[in-house]
Amino acid sequence: MASTGQEQRRRLDQGGKGPDGLQSQDQGKDKAPDLEGLEEGQITAEQAVQLQPQLGNAALAAMMERAGIGSAGLGVEGQEQEEALEVGQEEEEVVGEELEGPWFGGGGGGGGGGGDAPWDVGKLFGGDDDDDGPSSAAAAGRLRPSPWRDLPAEPEDEEAPPEDEAVDPEDHAVVDIALPGLPRGTVTAPIGDAVHGTVARVLARADRVARPGLQAEHLVDQSGPGEPLGRPISLARLLARHGRDARSRALGRALASGAAALLVPDQGAAPAVARLCALAVDAQAAEAGGDVVDRILDAGLQPWAWTRAVNASVRMGRRGRLHAPRIAQRIVGELEPEGPVHIGMPAGPSDVALAARLLDEMLPVPQAWSVPGLALPEPVALAEDEHLAAIDDILAEWTGGESFLDPPADPVVDDQAVRPVLAAATNLVNAMGRLQVELAAAAAAARTAREDAPVRQVLVHADRALRVIARQVIEAGDALSALRGNPRARAHDAAAPHVAILRQGAQALTELRAWALDALGERVASGLSHPGAPGPQGVLPAAALDALRRAEGGQPDVARAALQRLLDGTSSPPLQRDLAFLLALLHLEQARPDEAEAALARAWALSGPAAPCSWTRLTAGGLLCALQQRRGAWRAAANTAAANREVARARNHLLALADSACADAACRLQLGDPAAAVGSLLAAGHVLRKQDARAAVVLVSAHLAELRSVVGARTFDAVLQAFVGG
Repeated sequence: MASTGQEQRRRLDQGGKGPDGLQSQDQGKDKAPDLEGLEEGQITAEQAVQLQPQLGNAALAAMMERAGIGSAGLGVEGQEQEEALEVGQEEEEVVGEELEGPWFGGGGGGGGGGGDAPWDVGKLFGGDDDDDGPSSAAAAGRLRPSPWRDLPAEPEDEEAPPEDEAVDPEDHAVVDIALPGLPRGTVTAPIGDAVHGTVARVLARADRVARPGLQAEHLVDQSGPGEPLGRPISLARLLARHGRDARSRALGRALASGAAALLVPDQGAAPAVARLCALAVDAQAAEAGGDVVDRILDAGLQPWAWTRAVNASVRMGRRGRLHAPRIAQRIVGELEPEGPVHIGMPAGPSDVALAARLLDEMLPVPQAWSVPGLALPEPVALAEDEHLAAIDDILAEWTGGESFLDPPADPVVDDQAVRPVLAAATNLVNAMGRLQVELAAAAAAARTAREDAPVRQVLVHADRALRVIARQVIEAGDALSALRGNPRARAHDAAAPHVAILRQGAQALTELRAWALDALGERVASGLSHPGAPGPQGVLPAAALDALRRAEGGQPDVARAALQRLLDGTSSPPLQRDLAFLLALLHLEQARPDEAEAALARAWALSGPAAPCSWTRLTAGGLLCALQQRRGAWRAAANTAAANREVARARNHLLALADSACADAACRLQLGDPAAAVGSLLAAGHVLRKQDARAAVVLVSAHLAELRSVVGARTFDAVLQAFVGG
């Protein structure tokens, strides 16, 4: 027994590598381990040793080849041939990284799969079974699917709206001549509310925003965080769930649930995008975190990272090179900036916690682990009646040939006893592969949000820890598998230390995931220094905070009534202003636009011009203007937009300036003065262009193109000629 254990440890340490230190895939195919019985949860000591060096390599490659995933993942054979030329060079680099042991990253056998492919891709990534027949993976006892969040598919390249909804390219061409776009690169450093650029990062092209006739279904068409309409709503949802300020959470809930009430149909998509983006920036400003919070939220708006990580792992797994640093590198390129790594200013604990939560939210729901012990049957209860016992003995002798005079057989551990705990062991190995992909996706999101974030070392440390856990789990599973056939009386004591190792491995896996997300969150939040605009002034009374907590807990009616009582009983104008604004948000969240408008008008009047930089005045003004337009009060909306423009300038809120310009143009158009609408937009566009407000200029340009298609080329071009000539 001792020599067998030494041989197994030697093979574990070698990881199935050849003389040159690398595992041969051809050799793995020619000498595939005998996996018979593995789909039923049975792992022998010899099978565990055979599987270990293939974990995440040849086994995963064979699985993908049999499942037919390789062709779908790579697209064309020519790409496979091109990538095959890189194998030698890349694997030589891996040897130089001093990462001992095999790569754990696609593995997990055991509980499912049919035929010769017990390693099923659904177990690795939690997919659903399409085939429910007797030979399907589900019938063979595959692992249950993992819980998923609603993750979007990978976005395609930027495209303009469909031709039947898009603005004529000639309209864009005319606008580009009068209001050319800004060159790449920001000339001046952003200040004030302009540091919040998360929602503006999808506003790069006017033809992706412009759409003359906006309808309610367009909110569904552009619901993803990569779409102009979907991104501010996605940001609002993040703040509604994870915002640290009660005001940002309340505004986030109102935007996420009441966005349709803020949009005016048939006014074009550009004004709607400008309005939602401006209000989303207001919600960010309530956090008072400057560009630190901006980058953290940007990292949370990268759900495509998971899809890209899965696609990259499929490609890499076919060559047996599934490895978190390599997956992340395939998505974003080099993981470390040139020169020495500089973390910069340390991140605050709350910033790190927020970043970790947002990175976690873009990943599938983590699994909850339960490692059972041996499933030993309860001893058969003896009949208390001596006559019944005698009858049982006679029946046992007649039916089974067991004489009551013979000594009872010593019960032994059978396959049924070890199957649950071995299934838990294979589930753990499965999770190690998924965790490689999850951490690669989180690192890619961190690097996308902050280009100089040093994330590679986090992935390297996590990979090393995964190997240690994997070795312990495999050795424990090996020992538990060897208990079959041993006396049942001593099985519990013999299995206890190995079951404890599996439970410690499950706990270590959970803690490793949390540590890695915290470390990546710290990389996102560190080193940023722009202060941003001041947050909301004043402290809300305890009763108001309690009311907001009740709204968050699913009691909006109780919260609304509590805020109304508090508002009616106070005489302090600043406090009344804030309470009226919060009450309006609750009304808006519950789709009560009329009550919301009345509360906003009160908050707007109480703010007054004495507080030109008031966050409440700016946000309440934007919401009030939207509801006035929705009701058709165009002259009142124009006055609100003009007053809000001054507050936006004081806070350097460039998207709010674009929103005010679009709202003013819409009001002038509805009041029967299309020439004034075009001239107002042109003037605002040139002012924003001087401020290097790229996204704001895109919004104004998109709305100008929409107006040209609405008012007609002759009217528009005449105003344009007069404006340029003047």
